[in-house]
Amino acid sequence: MRYAITSFRGEAPAVHDRALPDNFAVLAENASFTTGILEPINTAATVATLIADAKTIFQFDGQWLSWATDVDAARAPVAASRLYYTGDGAPKVRQGATVYPLALPAPVSAPAVSNLSAPDPATLESCAFVYTHVTTLGEESPPSPVSSLLDTSPGVLVRIDGFAAVPTGRGIVSRRIYRSVTSASGATGFYFVAEIAVAVTSFDHDIMVLPLGEALASSDYDPPPDTMIGLTSLPNGMMAAFSGKDVYFCEPWRPHAWPEKYVLTMDHPVVGLCAFGSYLAVLTSGNPYIIQGTHPDSMATEKLDDSVPCLSRAGIVDIGMAALFPSTEGLMQISPNGIQNLTRSVFTRRQWQGFSPESIAAERRGANYLFLRTVNAYTSYFGGDATGWLSTPDTLDAGGAVWPIIAPGLDPVSVPMLVGGAAGSAFGEQQLGEIVQDGNAVYFVRSTVAAPLSIHNDPLSGDVFMLGQDKRSILRWDDSSSSVATARWRTKRLTTPFPVSFSVLLVKTDRPLVGGDSFAVRVFANGSLAGTITRANVPCRLHARLAEEWEIEIESSIPVVAVTIAQSVNEAMGAAA
Repeated sequence: MRYAITSFRGEAPAVHDRALPDNFAVLAENASFTTGILEPINTAATVATLIADAKTIFQFDGQWLSWATDVDAARAPVAASRLYYTGDGAPKVRQGATVYPLALPAPVSAPAVSNLSAPDPATLESCAFVYTHVTTLGEESPPSPVSSLLDTSPGVLVRIDGFAAVPTGRGIVSRRIYRSVTSASGATGFYFVAEIAVAVTSFDHDIMVLPLGEALASSDYDPPPDTMIGLTSLPNGMMAAFSGKDVYFCEPWRPHAWPEKYVLTMDHPVVGLCAFGSYLAVLTSGNPYIIQGTHPDSMATEKLDDSVPCLSRAGIVDIGMAALFPSTEGLMQISPNGIQNLTRSVFTRRQWQGFSPESIAAERRGANYLFLRTVNAYTSYFGGDATGWLSTPDTLDAGGAVWPIIAPGLDPVSVPMLVGGAAGSAFGEQQLGEIVQDGNAVYFVRSTVAAPLSIHNDPLSGDVFMLGQDKRSILRWDDSSSSVATARWRTKRLTTPFPVSFSVLLVKTDRPLVGGDSFAVRVFANGSLAGTITRANVPCRLHARLAEEWEIEIESSIPVVAVTIAQSVNEAMGAAA
C-alpha cells in the first residue's frame, strides 16, 4: 500500500480533512502551485522608503505617492499624464508635482456688456454674454451667470468686461467668452467669441470681423461634491465615484466635470465601485448593482436580487471580467452572469467571519485575490477534530521538533505551529493570504513573508507592492531578487482501511539539495510524530509503526515535485518513477 502525491494545491478548510482530495492541504504557506508542484515563493524586498507615515501608496510616473488616509487613485483618461484621486479631502488632480482641487468652479458674477457706438435700428438684435475659466490642464469651467441683454447690431463693437476675480490654486490661465444666438425657432444657445488671458480686463467684439465659433459645451459641467470617494476608471473616457447612495459619472474625457444629470441613486449606501470590462459593479450595504453603458446619459442599471453587502471598500478587486469583494458569507464574485460565492467550498461562514472580513484589504495578483486582514488575536480554527498540539519528539535523520502541548479548544496564544490531529492551524497570527482560482479549483494559501499595512498593484508592471508595518517601507511582493522563503505544506489525513506500517518516504525535488537549502519532512502516525526526513530524492526509512491515519508535513526552500509514502522501497520507487 502506498500514497503518492504528484500535484499540489492549497487549503480548503471548509472540507473536513478526511474528505479533501489527496493533493489538497490542511496547511499551505509561503508557496505557489501554479505549475502543479510545490514551489516556495520569494520574500519581499524593500524598494523605497517614504519620508512620512502613510496608509495608502501609489506608483505614478516613476515615483511613489502616499497618503495618510484611504485613497482611491486612477490614471486620467486624457493624453497628458495625470492622476485623479479621492479620499484625501475633496477630490483632486495631480500633474507632475502640482496638485489641484478637482472641482473647477464657475465664475461667480456675470460680465458687463456695452456698445462702443450706436447700433443700427434697422438691424437691431438682442444678445447676452457669458464666460468660463480655462486652466493650464485645458479644463473649462461651467459658465458665469448671464449678462444683461444688450441691443446691438452687426458692425458695432461690443465691450465685454467686469470679469470676476480668478480663484487661486486652480491653475486658471484664461477666460473663454461666449455670445448668445437665438434661432428662428426661438431656441437660444451660446457660441464661442474669443479666449483671453486672465490678465486682460476687457475684450471688444465685432461679429462682422470675428464670427462666432463652436457652441458652449460646459453649461452643465458641475463640479464633483467634496464628499465624493471611490474613484474608478471606465472605458470610453469615463470615470465613476460615489457619495452616500449616489453614483456619479464624469463627462467623457473631461474628468473635472461631473454633471448632476448623470447621477444614479441606489437603494442602499454605496460601499465601493469596481469596473470590469464595460460593466460597473456598485457594491452597497445591501443589494449589489451592475451598471452598463457606453455614455453616462444611457447607463442601464440592474439590481441583483441577492442581498449581499460589501464589508470593505479596500477589499474590492477587479480581476478582469469580474469583481471580487468580501461579504458576510465569503468572497463574492460579481460578473455579467450574476453573483456567486467564490469561497463556498473553501471556508464555512463561521471560518470566513473569523477573518474579520470588514478589515480586508486586497489586490489582484494575476487571477488571484491577495489580501490582508487586521489581526487582533487567535480567532478560529479550521476544520477537523484535532486532538491537541504534540510535545513528544521522535526523530529520524537528525530532524524533529518539540511542540508545547495544549488541551483541545484552548486558544494557543503563543503556539508556534499546530502539528497534530485534523484541525488546521489557528489563523490568529496570519495577516496575509491568497485565494487562488486554479481552473475549476479554488483554494487558500497563507503567507508569513510580510505583514503589510496596505497593498498596491501596479498595472504597468504587474508587480504587487506593500506598505510595511513601519508605515514607510515599500516592499515588492515575491521579489525575484530576494531570498527564497521556506514553504510549508501538510497533507490531509491519509486514512487506511486497516492499520498499516509505512516504512519508506520518498520526496522528489526539482534539483538536488545544496548547502543553504532548508528542507525537512515530518511524518505523523495517528497524530504522533513518526519521523523526520532531511534528505530528498532517495528513499528514507521510517520507524516501523502501525497506524490508520498518516500525515506528511513538508518544509522546503526548493520546489517539491512529488512525495510518496509506502511500505517498501520498491513500492516507493515504483510510485514515484
